[in-house]
Amino acid sequence: MSDNFKVIGIGGAGVNIVKALGYRNSEYVDSSNFVSFEEISQFVGKQEKNQRAVIVSSPAGEFSSTVLKFVCKALNSKGNKVFLVGIMPFHSESPERKKRGYGVLKELRRIVDSSVIVENENFASAMSEYSWVQAMSRINDYVNELVKGFLSREEPYISDPERKELAPNARAVPK
Repeated sequence: MSDNFKVIGIGGAGVNIVKALGYRNSEYVDSSNFVSFEEISQFVGKQEKNQRAVIVSSPAGEFSSTVLKFVCKALNSKGNKVFLVGIMPFHSESPERKKRGYGVLKELRRIVDSSVIVENENFASAMSEYSWVQAMSRINDYVNELVKGFLSREEPYISDPERKELAPNARAVPK
């Protein structure tokens, strides 16, 4: 795997997962270290051109739903291949979050090169026999496999919802 990539966590869910993955080329964008769009714009401006950027984020969060679109669009305009691992909220979270998340995903389909959506609820029901810590660790392992898959491809990944072997508990979102 080349060093010509960044793994970027956006928002609480994305930052937590990317920190757990421990990639050397990681960046973190959340409300604790970016308080204005000017700061986020400067962050994006410092990113290199023609890289692969894998973004891990929940498109449903208040901060991430706004910043995610901006960062993806800016990276794309610099000639980067932008891949998204979107983490959708649990069913127990507010319906507004889920609605906001799907709205953001619809907009991102025109911006990112490929995306895979991870439904947290699928993991929660499949991992009921595990402790919360074990379940979160397994989700992180799964997201790590998705990130490695995006980074190991020579050609851009083409989303295909019929290819279940790519991500058995995720849904690919075609462009």
